[in-house]
Amino acid sequence: MSWSWIGGIALVLLAISLFRWSSGRGGRTSRAGCRRREFLFSPEERLFYAALRQALGEDYAIFGKIRVGDLVTPSAPRGELREAFEAVADRPVTFVLCRPSDLSVACAVELKQRPFPGTEAALPGDPLKRLCWAAGLPLVRFEVGSDYEAAEIRDTIARAVAAEPLPLAEPDGRREPHISCLDNFEI
Repeated sequence: MSWSWIGGIALVLLAISLFRWSSGRGGRTSRAGCRRREFLFSPEERLFYAALRQALGEDYAIFGKIRVGDLVTPSAPRGELREAFEAVADRPVTFVLCRPSDLSVACAVELKQRPFPGTEAALPGDPLKRLCWAAGLPLVRFEVGSDYEAAEIRDTIARAVAAEPLPLAEPDGRREPHISCLDNFEI
């Protein structure tokens, strides 16, 4: 074998190793079969996030892509709510609004696509809606759009947060009435 063949093979191997090394340095290509996503949110979600941020200002901390299982937990080991929870526990909620003072969860916000005509009747009961209602977590849904009114977003969220009282549930799942004012109570 001549020295020119050995030099050519070495040059090809060097070019291949340099190509691999340079392609691994960029964030877009993969080293081990994975690549980094450029954005956490889709373009529609980023547009709504900007409108949400404008509408709420500093009233709430906004978190995105939080799993339903991190927001609610069914108290019963079996039953309809447990089945609903298992159906959506790993599904993320688009946005979660928290109070900035203690980061307690105030409201869940879903950004939803407009349904195709005729599919509304085919959808089964909404397990996320049932779970949020049972847990006393306000769930607000907005349809994807190209323009959002900040005042409408703010008012919708304010109504939902004010309208959803925290349920007082006993450990066995029952809800007992509680007297909050004894001023006009006669014995």
